[in-house]
Amino acid sequence: MLHNLHVPLRYVLLSSMMYQFLESKKLRQTIKWMIPIFLMLSVGEIYVSYQPGNSDQEHFWVRYIGVLECILMLLWILLYFYELLKSLKVVNLLASARFVTVVAWMFFFASRVFFAPFLYYYARMHGRLDLGALDLIPDYMDLLTILILAVAVGLITSQNND
Repeated sequence: MLHNLHVPLRYVLLSSMMYQFLESKKLRQTIKWMIPIFLMLSVGEIYVSYQPGNSDQEHFWVRYIGVLECILMLLWILLYFYELLKSLKVVNLLASARFVTVVAWMFFFASRVFFAPFLYYYARMHGRLDLGALDLIPDYMDLLTILILAVAVGLITSQNND
């Protein structure tokens, strides 16, 4: 249940962060409208996943909302990059805490949207495959995200470059 509640909470928090980063009023309004829509879809999927007719393997996990979260967050991130590169306001992107933070979240959500469906169907297979180090790609992407976020926190505390 905690995982199912974590997905909408993470989306609300990170969408609010992207709301602060984006400058376009239309994009900010879109994010404002998508938060309650996403929450309603999350509640609906959590309700459906806890129905007694679900099989044990499918039970208790929100699948579609997690993918929708990844796609929406990647959209907000790409729109942020578009606005940033269009305006050219930040002189040194690698010294910008906002930019480094958004890059970290881009790695996180890109790994979820590209590797998670493959690993989901891999886990459902009856005959197991030995993928070796490929099994650890999501873990490596999580570590990379944490390292990049640590750099962003260091940039925030050292100076305000935005």
